[in-house]
Formats: sequence, structure tokens, C-alpha cells
Amino acid sequence: LEAGEAESISPQNFFLSLVPTQLQKLLSHRQTVSWLSQFETILLGGAPAWSDLLDEARSCRLPISPTYGMTETASQIVTLKPKDFLAAKVSSGQVLPHAQITITSETGEPLAIGETGKITLQSDSLMLGYYPNFLQQPIYQPDDLGFVDSQGYVQIVGRDSNKIITGGENVFPAEVEAAIMATKLVKDVCVVGICDRTWGQAITAVYVPQNPDVSDQTLIASLEKTLSKVKRPKCWISLENLPRNSQGKINQPQLRQIIAAKTDTPMILAKA
Repeated sequence: LEAGEAESISPQNFFLSLVPTQLQKLLSHRQTVSWLSQFETILLGGAPAWSDLLDEARSCRLPISPTYGMTETASQIVTLKPKDFLAAKVSSGQVLPHAQITITSETGEPLAIGETGKITLQSDSLMLGYYPNFLQQPIYQPDDLGFVDSQGYVQIVGRDSNKIITGGENVFPAEVEAAIMATKLVKDVCVVGICDRTWGQAITAVYVPQNPDVSDQTLIASLEKTLSKVKRPKCWISLENLPRNSQGKINQPQLRQIIAAKTDTPMILAKA
């Protein structure tokens, strides 16, 4: 598939499940784009998808179905229908019949429609617990923040533990990553916060450039009109590939080891 060679199956009889990085690679070949368009549905999950990628898939009229779920819920519990996706609905989808989602404050109080808070969920497919410990109640609170709109669509904002507090402001990596991917100057990117005496946490972007001409300075300049100053990365690290597992997710411990090693070398510091 990565070489642009489609499998000899009848796509219209199948659902296909992809992570965003896989979709990005498949969209780079005309043959596989045509092949993808024939599937009944293309489930997309495993990691946040950036807006530029979704726009490209939509322009190709691909039947994308963004999903939200996890191992603890036996996969998806929130799904956006392809027809909603193609109609440019920006959302993680609607809660499936077997599940229920509540948005709560830090103290556990339910929040109103449109208010961002911690996601608390119940599901018929919810795990029993982490062996040998079982859940005392059939309720699970992942490390995710989001809100539900007036039409019942769920929007995932980001992971609470990944939230970067820089200069007293909350910044979610997914928003910064989406802006960087939208420049089309990088193949892949991951944004994290590292300890900093001035900012508390400094936004750090680890990226794979599209070509050798892409530099830290190029990326800094490209974000001047799309991200506010507080959300722009202060540090940039260029790699040949990001450490990802077989599911396409970033290997965070390995990434932080790379960052720790790289910070001993000169890096471009964006102006505050």
C-alpha cells in the first residue's frame, strides 16, 4: 500500500480501519486514493487527525468515519458518520447506543452543553478493570478532555496530562500539531511541553521535514499568522522519523529520551 499498490479485493464489501499517519501515506498515491474511495466506510482513530488531512480526505470524497474509543471500552464508543464527515461536520461523532458520556468539572460536577471538562464514560463494553483489580463501579474516566454540543456531537479537545501550561496559559498539543501539519512543510510532528524556568513549560515540536530545505526558521515563519505567540513552539527538533508503535501512536517514553538527548545540542529558540 505504501508503494501505491492497492490490494486485489472488492473494497465496497469492506470497512477499513486506519490511523491518521496511514491515511496520510495512502493519500499521497493516486491509485490508492481511488481504491480508498470504493470502501463502504473508512474508520479513522488511534490518534487525533489534523484538519488539513481531513480536508484533503473530504476533497477526495472518501467515506471517512472519525472515531473515539480505547482498549478499555473494546474500541469505539463515539463515531461520526461518513455523511456527516462529507458535510464538513467537525466532530469526533455521536455516542453509540451502548455507551454514555458525561462531561464533568475537576470536582466531578456535570457541566453544561458546550463546556469543556473531563470525560466520564459508561459502556456495555467497558472493561472489568486492570487485573487483579476490578472497577468498583462500571464507570471509567480516561485522561481526556472534551465537550458535547447542542446536537449531541462529542468534541475531544485533548489529553489532560498532555496539556501544556506555558506562561500561565493552557495549550493543547493537538491544536499546535494541526497548525504545523497545515503548513505542508512536515511529514510528521509531535508537540510536547518540557520544563522551562521562564515559561514553566516550553512548547517543543519534534518534526520530520518534508525535504532538506525545511528548517526551524522556515516553520517559525510559517506559523506567524496561524498561531498566537503563546501557542508557537519555543523549541524545535528535527528527526528522520518519529518513534511510533504498530498502532501509529507516539512512543512517549522514547520520544522524551530523544528530546533529553537533543537538548544538549543547539536548538532554535522562537522569540517570545
